[in-house]
Amino acid sequence: MIEFSVYGGTVMVIEYEARKMTRDVDVVIHRGASFLRAIVDEIAREKEWDPGWLNDGVKGFISSNPQFQEMFTIEEDGCGLRVLRPTPEYLFAMKAMAMRGLDSENSSDIEDIRFLVKSIGIKSFDEAADIVASFYPKSQISPKTTFGLQELLENILGPESVVQRETGHEDRYEG
Repeated sequence: MIEFSVYGGTVMVIEYEARKMTRDVDVVIHRGASFLRAIVDEIAREKEWDPGWLNDGVKGFISSNPQFQEMFTIEEDGCGLRVLRPTPEYLFAMKAMAMRGLDSENSSDIEDIRFLVKSIGIKSFDEAADIVASFYPKSQISPKTTFGLQELLENILGPESVVQRETGHEDRYEG
């Protein structure tokens, strides 16, 4: 059985139809890595694709408290494929931790975070920060993540969503 989890743009495209494409497929392979790598290499050769089209660079953003949902499982004659994806909250936390291109409106991370805020129904910075903190220890949550989420949520939900600035709550989220 090959088992892996997909992340990032792949989930945004396939599960949410939030965008039209992604440049690569971010995965973490749980079982059957050598067999899957051989298949991926063959596909890259046949299609003349970049050999890194399936990559595990997302490992740097994996939580020690992951939450997954099954996308699908196919089993036949003792062989199979099981594909998992992060829950919307886990994906939101991962995207917040990565937060690439905060100063650019063209960042897919920023657009994905906006989509997930609305999809999950996040109503405030405190709620967003609590989601991130449920997956990552305080020591890993950078000021970039904290301030980036504050700015994004203020733009998405309005200034009232970040009133925690006056309540002192920000201390528990800064890295």
